[in-house]
Amino acid sequence: MLKLYLDESLDDETGMYYVAGYLGNKKQWKNYVDVWRKELNPRKAIHIADLRLGSKRARDRYGDILSRLGRIPAQCGLRAFAGSICRKDYEDKVSGTVLEVIMEGYVLSILSLMDELVLHLNNERVEVFFEEQVIHAALRERAMLVWRKNHKTVSGWSVLARWGTIPKGTLTEAADYLCYALHHFHSDPNSQKALLTAPILAQNVIGNHTAKATIDKWLKQISLSRGGMIPKLTTEAKRAIRRIDV
Repeated sequence: MLKLYLDESLDDETGMYYVAGYLGNKKQWKNYVDVWRKELNPRKAIHIADLRLGSKRARDRYGDILSRLGRIPAQCGLRAFAGSICRKDYEDKVSGTVLEVIMEGYVLSILSLMDELVLHLNNERVEVFFEEQVIHAALRERAMLVWRKNHKTVSGWSVLARWGTIPKGTLTEAADYLCYALHHFHSDPNSQKALLTAPILAQNVIGNHTAKATIDKWLKQISLSRGGMIPKLTTEAKRAIRRIDV
């Protein structure tokens, strides 16, 4: 049984959504927790976005610890995965319709990651843990239910053993770091923020980006299947789509 811990990032300027994190077995995760906490000491926790990495003193303050932490996932045998999508590739086509909510970039990025992940498994099952996310929880739940039904191991079991959410903590801090690094590397690889978080990208990140052509194909298929206009997005529809009791 493998465990996957994920976090997410949204770049409002570019419209890029990232969901990323690490996959490993019980022994690898235990080793990661031990090493991560040791290197983090005397800090109890770290959230990369709170470090003000664009400041003049950021390199002196955080360069060393980010370098040390960035090497840990690979050293512990954890594999890095990422899924992404650009909201600007389709937002004008779904604006004002129910697809504006249904085609949430966070959820589509999760599915991109999961579709890639399954290609790198060897008849293994996975438990997936997301950092707590309230707004899109219902959509994520529906998406994971569908994904679970559609992906089976050779033995006939669902690849997805279970999934759930956990609060911020050690198990998601590497994923938080990875998401931040991906965000800034793709925004501006020469920025100080990108350079300071580059150590965690030294490991191969197995990524899957949903391209505009793929999204256009989805929208065409949805339109053809409905045989008409996509319903408009009303307050009632938005509330129903985001209901937790799925």
